[in-house]
Amino acid sequence: QKKSERELELESRFEQTVKETVDKFQGLNLYVGNLDDSIDDDKPKELFSEFGAIISCKVMRDSSGISKGFGFGGFSTPEEASCAVDAYVVV
Repeated sequence: QKKSERELELESRFEQTVKETVDKFQGLNLYVGNLDDSIDDDKPKELFSEFGAIISCKVMRDSSGISKGFGFGGFSTPEEASCAVDAYVVV
């Protein structure tokens, strides 16, 4: 197998893996913005758990550990994520 053929095959596999991952979590992950610096990973998990099973919860931090003011929460079903959005979205 030539190098160019191998690169094409690996690129194709990578793109397929990315697509499968995006499809798997579509509608399950929520972006949470405007978080105070004092918020850790446990607080959003505690707040969102009333709407369903939380499979992941992460407050994004810079290299020195300071909150970037946003994070993500992952639910087990799109319906649970939708309930959380309905309860917390401020227009």
